[in-house]
Amino acid sequence: MIARQTRYAVTLGLLVVMPFAMVQACGPDWEPDTFVRKTRPDDLKSFAEGRLGILQTGYDSNELAVAFRYLNGGRLSVKEQHDTRTD
Repeated sequence: MIARQTRYAVTLGLLVVMPFAMVQACGPDWEPDTFVRKTRPDDLKSFAEGRLGILQTGYDSNELAVAFRYLNGGRLSVKEQHDTRTD
């Protein structure tokens, strides 16, 4: 008799708890997907002005040279910035 009551209590508890456990896995609060280019910066103008963002390993040597200069305290002239943006 006690075993049957315990079984009913556990089953009832699972029936009450399971819907909430399943609902937490999905919902309208998903973050939107974020895509980044691995071969060049998204905004070349900002990149040439020194706002580097997160550097990717697939960047061309030109972008890496610009990043190296900024990260070592250097700057690009206005002409160099313009040349970087038009490549």
